[in-house]
Amino acid sequence: MKKYILPILALLIAGCGIYLWANSISKKERLELLNGEYELVDWQIRPKSAIHADSLTMHDVPQRGERLTLQTNDNGDFRLMTESSLPVLQQLADLEWQLLYVRRTWFAWRHRVMGLYHAGEHSADVYWHRALINQKDVGITLQLPDPTNEKIGWFLILQKK
Repeated sequence: MKKYILPILALLIAGCGIYLWANSISKKERLELLNGEYELVDWQIRPKSAIHADSLTMHDVPQRGERLTLQTNDNGDFRLMTESSLPVLQQLADLEWQLLYVRRTWFAWRHRVMGLYHAGEHSADVYWHRALINQKDVGITLQLPDPTNEKIGWFLILQKK
């Protein structure tokens, strides 16, 4: 029994090391993913609670093709810049989003990089989609709170220009 414990322990440690290495993301890669100009491709408004989406009234909605620029500094924090007339995007653009974590997940020959950012009381989930074969950026998805209406969240799908 004792002669099996050491090899099993070695395999377990090696497996954990490989898992951590495969799911890590370098600082350079994080900056490449986040920096750049993105164009709004699609959007959704999602209720945060059990209220019906039909009961929400939206007066201002984003238009396809609106330009949002994401700029990062060396430690991965980003600022969203926009010339949008949409009040929610203007308010969220005034905030400095600080990185909490970034991790990589693998699914169906693609990897997805997920990150969580916060700015004061607001938090944003960021998802980068990159094809494994050609390593070309496909797009970014931002889940953002609405600072003017706590009942809803914005789900913005952006394409890198």
